[in-house]
Amino acid sequence: MATISVGAEKTGRRALTHELPLVPFIDFMVCLIAFLMVTAVWTQLSRINANASVPGEAPLPSGAPRKELHVSATSSGFELRWLQGRTVVTSRQVPRVAVGAGNEQRYPTLTRAITEAWQTDGQHRAAHDRELDRAVLHVDSDLPFAEIVAVLDSLHAPRRGTGSAFDVAFAAN
Repeated sequence: MATISVGAEKTGRRALTHELPLVPFIDFMVCLIAFLMVTAVWTQLSRINANASVPGEAPLPSGAPRKELHVSATSSGFELRWLQGRTVVTSRQVPRVAVGAGNEQRYPTLTRAITEAWQTDGQHRAAHDRELDRAVLHVDSDLPFAEIVAVLDSLHAPRRGTGSAFDVAFAAN
């Protein structure tokens, strides 16, 4: 093993010559460098790509932009808009009528309106279609969490096969 010598062998109670285990230290450093090199590859995968309007992946460059259902929650009610790019295809106002279910809150009129809107304007209604329609929920930052959950439940109400009909994105104003 390697030693460090400072001249005198012994003065007082402690020895001045110490042995350093360099081989295990070098083994540890090699393993640490290998670990850091392997984990450096995975740092790119932990990022979420998002743009300013909607979180998630960018729209496909080929063809026309896909239709999206935008649900805006306001203090007076809800606005349902089918947008294709920046073009409004259809728009509908839904009154804000809350129904209590135990400790939870529900919006049955919103659920019916979203289901009807998806059945008339949704692009991916077939059960064998793997792609989902996109719904974007726009809420104010001061909206209570219970109300946000109630609106999200309404967005997941339309069913296609065994799953929800919408891939929901959340946009806070």
